[in-house]
Amino acid sequence: MSLLLNVFVAASQLNEGYFQYDIELQAMDDTPQTKQTISMFRNSKMEMFFVPNKTRINFIMGQFSTTSIIVDRKKKMTLSLSDSYFGKKAILTNAIDDSEGQNQSVKIHNDRRVILGYNCYRAEVTSSDGVTSEYWLTDSIKIDKESQKILNHNLPGFPVQFSKIDDGVKMTFQLTNMKKTVDNSDEVFSVEVPAGYELIKQ
Repeated sequence: MSLLLNVFVAASQLNEGYFQYDIELQAMDDTPQTKQTISMFRNSKMEMFFVPNKTRINFIMGQFSTTSIIVDRKKKMTLSLSDSYFGKKAILTNAIDDSEGQNQSVKIHNDRRVILGYNCYRAEVTSSDGVTSEYWLTDSIKIDKESQKILNHNLPGFPVQFSKIDDGVKMTFQLTNMKKTVDNSDEVFSVEVPAGYELIKQ
């Protein structure tokens, strides 16, 4: 896998691409609720797609749910899709949320690690409520500023691996696949409500 990913390193900034992260879950306590969460969310992953002015993020949380957020900046529209045991729901708005990364502090450490063949350095991101997440960043993967709205603006590099703790579960996101192009981009970035989804009015 590391050889495949290293082929991806580009001399110029990318304005189109696809990234996949596998999500490893680790229990931070022994409560039955935490154990049940770990069981339900096995084989989870996150996917990020981007082209100029359009982004999509998919969260596939095991067998429990799939959530997608599609943003079309030219149309100024955001479509949120949820497919779970509770049914297929869609929310369509004319608002674009660029608030991620606000009120956060970033601390860069001297720690170095090679992950998937990339030279990475450690960073800690602390939100306004005191929650700290750990990131391993590389400068070898660069995304242009327009498309970089898919990432946390405070990060000085590209996240190869990062982790956070939520409700007694540590979630570690590990980069496992990437492409320089987005297949079927018209379908991927469509802000039309798909058939079978119930539109929830705000």
